[in-house]
Amino acid sequence: FVMLDGDGRVYGVDYDDMEFGFRAFRDFLPSEHVGALVADAAVIDSPMCPASTFWVACEDMAQPRCALEALAAAIFRTHTREMGVDAFDRGTSGAEWWGET
Repeated sequence: FVMLDGDGRVYGVDYDDMEFGFRAFRDFLPSEHVGALVADAAVIDSPMCPASTFWVACEDMAQPRCALEALAAAIFRTHTREMGVDAFDRGTSGAEWWGET
């Protein structure tokens, strides 16, 4: 059960230092990685892959299983790199990711 505030965000969280505006990161993904991401997208979009969403835990981010998981981990690290060591529980935190093809 999660209670939302008037803005549709989780109630009780201190949002004062969070940036909710649009941001773009040029050159976040080197062009030589695109081929691996496209190949991974084809795999997760195939009937052989029963899952539609995926989870990479903080503790598993050092050894991603594929290029898409490595990208999800890199995005997670980008958003959390300036947070204090106790800002979130690394044992229960991570990134959910999926592909839209």
